[in-house]
Amino acid sequence: MKSGTVIVNSTISPQETRVLYKICLDSQVDFIAAPVTGGVAGAKKGELTIITSGHKEVVEKNRNVLSAFGSNIVYMGEDVGTAAVMKLLVQMLVGINTAAASEALTLGVKCGLPAELIYNTICSSAGVSKIFQNRANTIIDRNFSKRGTIDILTKDLKYCAALANDTACPLPMVQTCCNIFQAGQNTLENTSEDFSAIVKVYEAWANIVVKK
Repeated sequence: MKSGTVIVNSTISPQETRVLYKICLDSQVDFIAAPVTGGVAGAKKGELTIITSGHKEVVEKNRNVLSAFGSNIVYMGEDVGTAAVMKLLVQMLVGINTAAASEALTLGVKCGLPAELIYNTICSSAGVSKIFQNRANTIIDRNFSKRGTIDILTKDLKYCAALANDTACPLPMVQTCCNIFQAGQNTLENTSEDFSAIVKVYEAWANIVVKK
């Protein structure tokens, strides 16, 4: 490219984002870091949240492009790496909350509680999360059709753990969650299923056999 704008929607590290920005800068091509969140459903509806960083005037110039698939455009600042950091915070919470939901369901079923009763009760309690609401029912229904995969979330959690290490910020929950998803990637037959399929790792550990 000799002109135009590169818009990066991938979830990558802040360092990788800055490298891409430097390549574009050297070629006099505009650059926007713009990782997205909102899942497949949000993408289909054009309602993704787009986390942007870079030169503000470049973001504004391309707002019509971003608005084609996003309804919420958040600007994080001039440093192109900040959007990547924010997206990793989102993925960190997605992973931790998915693991927590899997643990709650596994322990409850192991103790003899009906999965549907666990779901309905938690959804009306202080312990509920958006992830639990959106993913626990898919676990109960054994519907692991691809929305966000184990492979992708494992990759993102590794970025989170690396960022914590690079900044000397101890995050034991992130490292533990990363290890759990890595275990799933190493042991599950189909790691392109939805990341809620990580519950299968917990079920194997707890010696629970779930009938479809």
